Amino acid sequence: MFSKITITLVAAAMAFVQVCGESHTVTFTNECGYGTPYLWGPDGVLLSTGDPYTSNGPADGLIAYLQTGNCGDNGEYCLAVEANLSNAGSSAYISDAPPHEFSVATGFGYYNGCDGLGADCTYNGCPSPAYQFPLPPVVCPVANTGASSSILSLVTMFLKLTTAIVAAAMVLRGVRAETHTVHFTNNCGYGTPYLWGPNGVLLSTGGDYTVDGPAPGLIAYLQYDDRCGNNGEDCTLIEATLTNEGNSAADISLIPPHEFSVTSGFGFYNGCDGAGADCTYEQCLDAFHQPGDTGAIVSCSVPNVDLAITFCD
Repeated sequence: MFSKITITLVAAAMAFVQVCGESHTVTFTNECGYGTPYLWGPDGVLLSTGDPYTSNGPADGLIAYLQTGNCGDNGEYCLAVEANLSNAGSSAYISDAPPHEFSVATGFGYYNGCDGLGADCTYNGCPSPAYQFPLPPVVCPVANTGASSSILSLVTMFLKLTTAIVAAAMVLRGVRAETHTVHFTNNCGYGTPYLWGPNGVLLSTGGDYTVDGPAPGLIAYLQYDDRCGNNGEDCTLIEATLTNEGNSAADISLIPPHEFSVTSGFGFYNGCDGAGADCTYEQCLDAFHQPGDTGAIVSCSVPNVDLAITFCD
């Protein structure tokens, strides 16, 4: 059994009101056996310590985490879920971008509208939409117009969810096995392309890397003159997750301690052909310069998509 915390955000339609009012509720389920769920709003307002919270209008700038005695008020040193609930479009993501870091297994998912959308983070370095490894926030466009309703639940039933995903993956494998390839082209005339996976595993030094299954938490850069750290520090970094479960995504990061080193770019192929990004100078617009630059993320929903990475293109 995993330790787990569940947070449920509800964007409920008020069809019983003469004028259709906007309302959103956040509820928590803590299955860890310890700690207190905290929900903060803008301007440092503590909205809940575990009880349901309802907002009669948009609920923007929400931060939730399990307080175990180690978390700051903004979730520092803990895994945080950040969310905006609005009839104009709701979104949520899991953040372990410093000063946040993994603390307890946490997840969320929409239902009764945008069913099946969500994310889980069950271990340090998890390949979820977490901003240590940026992926797009999970967005739900369903609003509470008329009698419709949109409910966003930060799911904590990790054991049940994990079992369902594994079972589904086994069924899909019988139909078509999942596979992804990362291909490198180095036009610089110097340096060695490095590709690292989770837990500090060096996957490639320039040759094609193929995996029979998902490829989460990939980072790549051009190593030359011993300039780059193992995590791409002091160099232009490309980050990617390739998966048939949800969207594959990639981005270029210049968030410190990363910085521009060589022209770097990527593009999907064998699916979403032409989708990609390039960074050719220090202030390039296609890269992350700070964690909020989510427009730098390029996504692809095609199964078994591959990724081409080029240096000095």
